[in-house]
Amino acid sequence: MSASTNVIGLLICRCSRDVKSVDYNLLNEYLKNLGTIVSVFFLEDLCKDPSIIRERLRLFKPQSMLVVGCMEYRDVLINEIESIGLNPLLIEFIPHKELFSEFPRDSKLQATGKLTVMIYSSVEKLKFIELARRVEPRRARASLKISRRSLFRSLPQFLMVYEPTPVVERDKCIGTTACSFCMTVCPRRALSGSEDGRVLVDVDKCSICGVCASICPTGAIQIPNATDEQIDAQVKSILQNFTGEIPNKIVMFIDPTLYREILEELIKMKASLLLELFPIELPTLGLISENLLLSTIAYGARGVIVPFVLGEDVSEYLDVLRRKTVIARKILESLGYSNPPIYLLEFRELESFIRSLENLRNECLKNQFTIKNMCKSYSGDRRTKLISIVKDFVKDGKIVVDVLDYGEPCPFAEVIIDRELCTLCGLCYEKCPTKSFTLTKDVDMLHLAFIYQKCLGCNLCASICPEKAITLKRYFSVSRLLDDNPSILISQELVKCSRCSKPFITKGKLRKLEKIYSGLGVEDTSKLQSLKLCPECRRSKIVPAEYDKWFIYR
Repeated sequence: MSASTNVIGLLICRCSRDVKSVDYNLLNEYLKNLGTIVSVFFLEDLCKDPSIIRERLRLFKPQSMLVVGCMEYRDVLINEIESIGLNPLLIEFIPHKELFSEFPRDSKLQATGKLTVMIYSSVEKLKFIELARRVEPRRARASLKISRRSLFRSLPQFLMVYEPTPVVERDKCIGTTACSFCMTVCPRRALSGSEDGRVLVDVDKCSICGVCASICPTGAIQIPNATDEQIDAQVKSILQNFTGEIPNKIVMFIDPTLYREILEELIKMKASLLLELFPIELPTLGLISENLLLSTIAYGARGVIVPFVLGEDVSEYLDVLRRKTVIARKILESLGYSNPPIYLLEFRELESFIRSLENLRNECLKNQFTIKNMCKSYSGDRRTKLISIVKDFVKDGKIVVDVLDYGEPCPFAEVIIDRELCTLCGLCYEKCPTKSFTLTKDVDMLHLAFIYQKCLGCNLCASICPEKAITLKRYFSVSRLLDDNPSILISQELVKCSRCSKPFITKGKLRKLEKIYSGLGVEDTSKLQSLKLCPECRRSKIVPAEYDKWFIYR
């Protein structure tokens, strides 16, 4: 949805008794730059009377909401907003009390700047809500936790919930006949293919781990309230606003449960989150991809931190998350960057993690990344974005390590052609969903070429090849990823028409036709002169005299 039609409501609780480090008058001045699409309301002690939200929102009907308040009352405040009929997937929350109450007062300018940056970034995210708006409510699961207060206030309303179940965008999905990566990695087997090739999501089986969204090579699978477009806008806004007040910024991707636990622990410890650390709350860490990690660094982050609590129940997406983190680091190392500041922190004790953040901050600040253009945006499909990001990291055209271990499933592959079997029928060229093949013709030759950077390794070409002449070699090459030049796989001479001398068929195709006729009982296929006639001449009904009448009728 365009920004002009998306009215965003912004509710800010001053909490003046607890948050002394934020200058709300200065904050109000900063927020004037948000524009007319954002309606800003400053309220006092919102937690004491949450019903005031309904009174304020009665004046206008926002399409989305951003609330700045206390994490302790987060559910209560969101319930009030939801009671007016707003989809909770369109609501963002910033827990400013827990983040800023323990900041020293001499850091008021920086704390106010940081809060402003977080508000700006959430507003940027809420500008892209079209997918979340299409989510329909469904019956609550038996395991869903609903507060007693919410249940008795509106029983019918809270039996229907909005869940960020993955959505498959049909125009981006290349279909299950070509690609099945998402179905392969889903730990709950919640994805299946329909007869027409569409990917179907079983909402009852889905645990919303996000692995399918992370692994999809085209970006066709999205989490409605954390799409690629939303997260990219949020990250870019954080890293490119108030760079003077906070020059060094570290992004921390975190899931809602751990975020709440960290903030509660900070209150107990009477500590605050580091000034340089900007948390981005994701519905699940399983949707983190190498694109997201690399683009965050490319936009100017001094580091990326992904905290993960190890427990008895190991998360369904941990292996994929580890692999995505490793491949992002490997790509940077292959381009000459030592010790890339991308960290997946697995820990068991929350307090020890919080105390280790300062050392980790110092480690991130040691790294100096020189990017060609930090102010650009990475647009297009996921493969196009990855190519643009890697190009920006290349220093003087040097690639230290070319071939990297990507893991399985690998969405990169090289096509290998058996030249003895291939007839150059062009079926692979016609059916390839990513247009990885090119078919060119000169005077008397036909050439089939392949572009590595476009191939997703879907294996469709190998499965439909009538001669079984295609095999795939899966590997990830940085240099091939950046090379958009097609490489010739096979070239064949074109046979000329025996009547008009026009080139019309490859030698491979002619060989196959002769083999077919030989199987039909023709002893000497060289006498079948009609095989060497082009379609135009054949339609003129010219039949050579040596043509056997029996074969003609047959």
